[in-house]
Amino acid sequence: MTIALTIAGILYPILVVFGHSVVPPFLLIAIACFLIMLRVWDMSRKGHPLFVSVKGAWASIVCFVALIGLGLAFAAPITAAKFYPVAVSLGVAFTFAASLAAPPSLVERLARLREPDLPPEATSYCRKVTWLWAGWLTANGAIAAALALWASDAVWALWTGLINYGVSGLLFAGEFAVRYFMRRPGATA
Repeated sequence: MTIALTIAGILYPILVVFGHSVVPPFLLIAIACFLIMLRVWDMSRKGHPLFVSVKGAWASIVCFVALIGLGLAFAAPITAAKFYPVAVSLGVAFTFAASLAAPPSLVERLARLREPDLPPEATSYCRKVTWLWAGWLTANGAIAAALALWASDAVWALWTGLINYGVSGLLFAGEFAVRYFMRRPGATA
């Protein structure tokens, strides 16, 4: 289910750009809301750390942003249809940030799934990485919102369907490389 939802999230911008002349905007909004609900349901039923870490805060913020999108639906339906990536990005950003207020941080929780006995310096590093992801996802949500409001459909789709995934992948790969070099014998933090 998670892979299918990820693929749907990647394909959604293409549907909006190429389908909005055929598919009514309210149907696009309904699809976005349905995808959000499926994502929240899928994460909650699996006990996913992103969902459980802040006791449903992810679901709350995603639903809140979805409601804003629904409000926009009456004023500017196509713009509202573009708010799915905004809701997801801000929902995940909020979850990362909220975990900083209720330790352990989300990255530490994820790290402990693989390595339960993390050294103290790893805890500090995990908090920094959590801040990094919260910042990136907030920026991504803001960029997606700005593009939904003021950019062409093509620019919005390019960002939400390709570029943001590339940046996220580079961020993940960069963090993985830093972690790899920090864990080598004799490495200093």
